[in-house]
Amino acid sequence: GRRLPVRGEARWLACREICVPGRQPLRLTLTVGRATEVSAHAETFRRFEALVPLRPAALPGWQFRVEAPAPNVRILEVRPPAGEAVTGLEWFPEDPRTRVTDQTVVLDGSPRLRVGLKRIGDGPIGGSSVLRVRTPQRVFYVQFP
Repeated sequence: GRRLPVRGEARWLACREICVPGRQPLRLTLTVGRATEVSAHAETFRRFEALVPLRPAALPGWQFRVEAPAPNVRILEVRPPAGEAVTGLEWFPEDPRTRVTDQTVVLDGSPRLRVGLKRIGDGPIGGSSVLRVRTPQRVFYVQFP
């Protein structure tokens, strides 16, 4: 078969208490042919694809609302589509200088998450964040600007 070089760059967030960005250039040469066979790495690709944060618009039927009643507080309301239930919510600020001080989750009725934030150093609290949503069927991540 014909050899096809592929180049790109991977960017990611490693999150626990804070999110730390990472990036790595990638290079790969694929052999293009007529036969179709499942890669030995297909399951690994599926597993990691599920960890990529989605934009709210990419989740049909889901509604998300974020409020900032104070500079150091975020309240997030999640409305899942019919037939889905939220069993857990966790908020991760992308800026390593923003720390989460507390998270309070209410799962009955309309699921809500209240997040207390603290800034390390000068500057306002803000920037992008990632929300981890747990349902009985899956876990997924949502990216907020």
